[in-house]
Amino acid sequence: MLCRRRKKEQLLKLQSEVTMIEAENLQLRLKLKVGRDAELKEEEDSTQVTQSVAKMLEEGASEQQIILMMKEMQEKFSDYGRDRISAIEFHLRELRRLLLPTMTTKVAVWVLLQKREDLLCDPSRWKEQGEVPPPNASRLELINDLRRSLEISDAQVEEICKHRKDGLELEEILSESDVLLEKLGTHVSEKNATLDEAMNEVQSVLTPTQAAKFVVWVANNPACMHMLNVIWNQMSSQESKMVAEQL
Repeated sequence: MLCRRRKKEQLLKLQSEVTMIEAENLQLRLKLKVGRDAELKEEEDSTQVTQSVAKMLEEGASEQQIILMMKEMQEKFSDYGRDRISAIEFHLRELRRLLLPTMTTKVAVWVLLQKREDLLCDPSRWKEQGEVPPPNASRLELINDLRRSLEISDAQVEEICKHRKDGLELEEILSESDVLLEKLGTHVSEKNATLDEAMNEVQSVLTPTQAAKFVVWVANNPACMHMLNVIWNQMSSQESKMVAEQL
């Protein structure tokens, strides 16, 4: 009994390690999906899988074999598949990170947001005059330390105060950027969920073999697909305007 338990624990540990390795591998692959080379590689992989599907149809593969192949193809290449969703999440995280202001920018905006009396405040007088420090003493001491370190004059403080409105606008813009990114993430998730549901409904009407033939047909009709792309781009442009208005 003890031996079985140990084997089970070892198996669970190995499964956990495999899951972690797969996740790390996926992240590495996602990072490589940038630039023209990555696009060409994805197109090449998609073509190879489509050719494999066509070969399976020619050789009379079973419905179960086709289902497995189509499932893997969906996960790797469809808009709502595993790899595409993971790639979107990865790039949204990167976009969020890049949109965050640097520490230097944060401090600069923070200084612009300070009131004139706070910038001119001298915390040393609290001790000299035996006064009780105000609740915001730590913030005032930090402002004073920055001012002394940079040797900012009273005249420069007056100039900084003239730009407080700019600081408020910057704070609002940074906040709006975060909200827009949040809305974009929500919109993408809803789009993927809708696509997944719609495609499942379509595929429920077709047999696995018919669904596979559809994929091959699309790949073998580039001229038709070019015409469809033109129409799709027109529709997409109109939809983009609607989405922009919603955001």
